Amino acid sequence: MVIKKDDENIRVNFMRKVTDSATIAFVNPENEDIHVVDFECIVLVLGDATESGGTQRVRNKISFQVDLSSYRVGLR
Repeated sequence: MVIKKDDENIRVNFMRKVTDSATIAFVNPENEDIHVVDFECIVLVLGDATESGGTQRVRNKISFQVDLSSYRVGLR
């Protein structure tokens, strides 16, 4: 998730992929994973996120209405 951007780079909070989900979903890690990234390293800008409802654990899941199957999601 974008935290701050300027003319040259963007500060983002990286999320973790949920592996037990039928769709690709993400959660915030226990420890923040915030880094500054150059604009040229951005591959895809996702639209608005959808938060899951239900239990507290499920409410923390965030998904996007974008097909991410052709991307290497979750790999560093």
